[in-house]
Amino acid sequence: MSTAQLILARLELAKTYEAWGCLYAVDAEQVLNQAVQQDSRRLRGQFLGALTGVSVVVKDSIDCSGLPTTGATPALAHHIVQHDAPIVQRLRQVDALLLGKTTMHELGLGVSGVNYHDHYPCVRNAIDPRYVAGGSSGGTAVAVALGIADIGLGTDTGGSIRIPASLNGVVGLRPTQAPTSQYGACYSTQGCLPLSPSLDTVGPMARDVSSLIRFDTCLQGQATDRQEFSRTVRFGLPLSLWTALHPEVESVAKHACHQLARHGIELVDVDIPDLLALARTLLFDLCMYEARPALQAYLERHGLSPALSLAQLAQRIANPEVQAVFRDYILPGFSVQAWQQSRFERQPLLLSRYLACLNRWRLDALCFPAVATLPPLWEEEMCRGMVESDGKYDSSFATLSRNAALASATGSPAVVLPAGYSKQGLPIGMELCGRPGEDSYLLQLGLLAERIWASC
Repeated sequence: MSTAQLILARLELAKTYEAWGCLYAVDAEQVLNQAVQQDSRRLRGQFLGALTGVSVVVKDSIDCSGLPTTGATPALAHHIVQHDAPIVQRLRQVDALLLGKTTMHELGLGVSGVNYHDHYPCVRNAIDPRYVAGGSSGGTAVAVALGIADIGLGTDTGGSIRIPASLNGVVGLRPTQAPTSQYGACYSTQGCLPLSPSLDTVGPMARDVSSLIRFDTCLQGQATDRQEFSRTVRFGLPLSLWTALHPEVESVAKHACHQLARHGIELVDVDIPDLLALARTLLFDLCMYEARPALQAYLERHGLSPALSLAQLAQRIANPEVQAVFRDYILPGFSVQAWQQSRFERQPLLLSRYLACLNRWRLDALCFPAVATLPPLWEEEMCRGMVESDGKYDSSFATLSRNAALASATGSPAVVLPAGYSKQGLPIGMELCGRPGEDSYLLQLGLLAERIWASC
């Protein structure tokens, strides 16, 4: 099959699944022209990039020249950008085929993918559209899960790649959050609609770990050899991330760990003091303080301000929960003292405790359920915003994002991959959280776990 034929098939598939709401903007003519050019270059024996023929979708918050970056918010509905984000430039350099932009939760401030404006579709679960897809990178996860794209780019501040990856049965990577590191530079957040620069990351999703490794290798521009583990692999099971789980999540997760142990991976029960309390507090403080200056800078950089002020953007927010966050925390200006305490005291403290845990028990990674519960029904999320976990009801945001907090708060790399299914056939994912800067090794650990679970 030629590349052009392949792209035509993917575009037809996108039409078939239009009701899932995963794609927001598609430039069919441009991507078909790219595909035809690649076929022509192949026939002439000319150089082809490492991602030739690989279809990629990009989250709405990441700038792609000629396409809108709207953040799924009405005030930016007609914001067409003129330049690619650096990561999109890199994709074009290696001949990836950009199908289009994917739908997201409004301004990245949510984990359901439910939108409240007719201009932006709600993203529905790839396996069962009665359920939410997760967010805020839900459209990317669904497009990959449905086979519309080979690879998807999302962003992750507090779980926005990992939550939808888990709920839709795909693999997602949150890379190390460090601008000066190899991965921080490769997955630059420059050219993205920001939320919290101290926490924001860009990362990929794929249908399996091998595809993720191939993509990551191409993006890095250097080969990553398959890891031969010279000693027994050891995973820690953090107590606080194994409590208050939905019974079906707990059952699948325990079975997944049993299979790991059967194949020689050593599992160690561990605990990190005040993990969730520290992580939740610092994530909230950093995000609420940094969102205002970061968004204002984005509006100014794109020439949208002063014609569009942040206050005017907030007035037109469609999601009532997102609007309340802007009204109560972001627009008034959040406490700089709270930000300083979290940025310079809580975050280093949690990171030191996390690394001490890994070192004390000689762990390669921590392993735990990526999401503590099953996805809520779409209609229930619209009406109540509550979800059941461990027999109790809590806000869907708090419950769905709880286990994602560790990697976000410590800037550590994390990979989510499918481990099993609920009785209704909904995917349940596991998260491996590794050492900062050791992203390639973490992906190899993910590949090992994936092969074990696939063989069972």
